[in-house]
Amino acid sequence: MSVEALYFAKVLVTLAVFCVGAVIFVRYMKSKGRVGDSDNVKIIASLRLSVRDMFFVLRCGDYVLAIVISGNSGARLMGRWTYDEWINAKTEK
Repeated sequence: MSVEALYFAKVLVTLAVFCVGAVIFVRYMKSKGRVGDSDNVKIIASLRLSVRDMFFVLRCGDYVLAIVISGNSGARLMGRWTYDEWINAKTEK
């Protein structure tokens, strides 16, 4: 075998090990309930403002948060309400 073929074989084996490890990790985390829906944080609404900017309304426990996330300047909290205030404001309309 040439040196190039041996190097190529080593790279393929390394990639295969990483892929198998990633698949096992994802399956393990799904079975533990750590990937996917959480009872503590839920996305109520989302809106893409531009290529890098997103607006989210999140429910975090007993609070509802409005957050703007920008690719360059991080995240900014726009407002915070209790979940009861949020529901009452929605039903008053």
